[in-house]
Amino acid sequence: MISGAAVGLLLALVTPAAAQDASLVARAVDSDGGAVVGAPVVLIHVGSGERRTGITGNDGTLQFTGLTPGEYRLEIAAQGFDLHAQTMTIAAGDRTVEARLQVATVREEITVLGTAVAPTIGRVEAPLRDQPLTVNTLNREYLETHAINDVVTALQHVPNVNAYTNYGVYQYFTFRGFRENVQMVDGIRNEGNRVTTQLANVERVEVLKGPASVLYGTGALGGTVNIVLKKPTPDPAYDASLALGRWDTYRGTFGAGGRLSDTLFYRFDTAGESATNYRQDPSRRLNVTPSLTWRASNSAQLELRYFVDRNRVSGDSGIPLVPLDGGFMPSAERGIIGDPLTRAISGDDSASIPNVSPSSRYNTPQDFGSAIDQNLRVSYSQVLGDNVVFRDTLGFRRFDDEYFVAEFLDVTPPSQVNRGFLYFFHHRRSLVNQAELSASFSTGIEHDVLAGWDYQFYPNRTDRRGGANFNTTSIDLFNPVETHANVDIGTFPVTRYDYQTAHSSGLFLQDTLTLAPTLKVVVGGRFDIFDRTTHRNPVENGVESEGPLDEGEFQDFSHRVGLVYQAAPAYDLYLQNSTSFQPQYDVNVDGTPLDPEYGVQYEAGQRVRFLGERLQLSNAVFQIEKRNLTRSLGAGIYEQIGSLRARGFETELRGNVTPDWLLDVGYGFTAASFLDYTTSRGAVLSGNTPRRSPRHTVTFSTSYLWPNGLAVMGAGQYISAQFLNDSETVEFNGYERLSLGVSYTRGRAQYALNLTNVTNTAYWQSSLGSRQLYPGEPFNVMATVRIRTN
Repeated sequence: MISGAAVGLLLALVTPAAAQDASLVARAVDSDGGAVVGAPVVLIHVGSGERRTGITGNDGTLQFTGLTPGEYRLEIAAQGFDLHAQTMTIAAGDRTVEARLQVATVREEITVLGTAVAPTIGRVEAPLRDQPLTVNTLNREYLETHAINDVVTALQHVPNVNAYTNYGVYQYFTFRGFRENVQMVDGIRNEGNRVTTQLANVERVEVLKGPASVLYGTGALGGTVNIVLKKPTPDPAYDASLALGRWDTYRGTFGAGGRLSDTLFYRFDTAGESATNYRQDPSRRLNVTPSLTWRASNSAQLELRYFVDRNRVSGDSGIPLVPLDGGFMPSAERGIIGDPLTRAISGDDSASIPNVSPSSRYNTPQDFGSAIDQNLRVSYSQVLGDNVVFRDTLGFRRFDDEYFVAEFLDVTPPSQVNRGFLYFFHHRRSLVNQAELSASFSTGIEHDVLAGWDYQFYPNRTDRRGGANFNTTSIDLFNPVETHANVDIGTFPVTRYDYQTAHSSGLFLQDTLTLAPTLKVVVGGRFDIFDRTTHRNPVENGVESEGPLDEGEFQDFSHRVGLVYQAAPAYDLYLQNSTSFQPQYDVNVDGTPLDPEYGVQYEAGQRVRFLGERLQLSNAVFQIEKRNLTRSLGAGIYEQIGSLRARGFETELRGNVTPDWLLDVGYGFTAASFLDYTTSRGAVLSGNTPRRSPRHTVTFSTSYLWPNGLAVMGAGQYISAQFLNDSETVEFNGYERLSLGVSYTRGRAQYALNLTNVTNTAYWQSSLGSRQLYPGEPFNVMATVRIRTN
């Protein structure tokens, strides 16, 4: 339940204000004045982009109530008619508009129902001002303006997020002090390792902060990331780009969309990238995304989307620290205890940082990580009546991820780097079905109800080749001349197959109740059932034998409660309390089953809009606590160590200061600490800060466009110090980055130049454990030429 302190905070923020609502009755008629029945309608608030949708009734009318006075765009699309669009100013009170539709042979029908097929991260078609949520969105224009081509770089532009890449290929995120999160593509969960992928096929990246198990099931504690792909368009649209950057970076993209018939629309995107990278870690990336949308009628739509993503990298294990064993001390020229990069790392004086170039590489030429990700999604949307929509989405993912990297590095003083390989080959398959029904109705109180069922079948197999996990020849830390002799991995037989199969089924119900024109309450609940089986089958002489079978079952209920008070047309206040869960199927050190992990969040926030609602200031305070915290001790052994709590604050100012000046400034503060943390070895770590949880994050971006097509942009990020282990003995110091850019658009062509880390700041970005470090990217340049026809 919502705490008394949180309610008090809401009451303290509320200012006496009375807002007068408006309503609109839209009547669709043909050229003879006859009613057009069943016509999809969308009403868009011009300032905020918030939209309301519905279907005209038997008299051709549809009423929208509870509107904020202002400028709106009305769109009506009906089978056999041109798209009708008009802009109007709606004042307080009631207004009726008659829209006379014109008969046409080409129909603009995708405009309205396109939103029903791809719901936003809040999973309801409701404006953000009506939802008690903190959501950050990076749209396609933002990504292109700042030459962003991967999710990690994108999330580095969001406050209270710490995003980084390890092993040269896998993505990791920390939200509000927690590393547990869910990543989705068009609302479908992506399980398993997260491989660095391109964003040329992406329309926007959405980030939902805090627990969201009611909406998305298990694991959604710190945050949820939804990657929304580009959709088919009714009008012809073509775009292409070529880009060139440092370290032999080459990028190319192509996209096209339009009509194949009156009711069939398409979109096709492809992109490729080749780069050596500042860590001398060559990579090749390619993705292809075709999609179709079929308007079966003016109330039914089918969408088919497939994408394939291929990635191959050389792997990266970072730069190893030099241990100070046996009284060894490095010379001043070769290592420093503390800070050789002037803004780097402080530690426990048990090791020194070698004074080597940030590009120094100790992986072998044979190292590689290779992934092929295939994703098929079919969505059906049906309008069943006035304000009633049914959606069903079926998704299948085939993800194969092979890895052979000298991941384990350690140094024998003074300079011998010892290297050990790790090999695995994951075969992950995921079948997901999401069925949901949304409806709006009145019982004296306005209800917007979302009900649904989520199902997932997730079988996995991992191939292990024990002989491939070997120690190869060493290399010198300061003069890394390669000595490794390539081997044929196929000569190492498979020694074990690891199987894991999971089923999950969840029923959820959420209702948004409009108690008054300025007061909305959100109440939701979800019940999930999980089961998982695992077994490790040894293989000898090519013969697989059955290993012991481990089974686990779990079920739980999660909830979400929220309140939104719109104190004035441009001022919202909200409270929310939400929960999350994560089933645990392993056992404690003493052999007893692990309890599920639970998360609970309390959040209060406000949103204020300025300058005709072009600019919005969002503030939020929160507390998240995770209970039954589980930590791995290695070798399949775990322990549960109490709880972890994070308290913090976020603020973001975003929007258009003028029509040509875009501004986005954000700050996040998170104080995370362990509660009752005593390890099985007796170490008391209560009060310590968890690893990779910086206390402060600052994000900044701006751009200005002149009428002649010239534009300038700038962006910056600051991340404060962060610990690399729970014992707080090793720490990265804080760092900042500054990026600048300029572009010129003439006709259909745009020419852009982006400069990142223009001050060439030296910093550490990530680590493997606390003894292998990854330097951050130095100064980079990217030049892009982009052509568009629309």
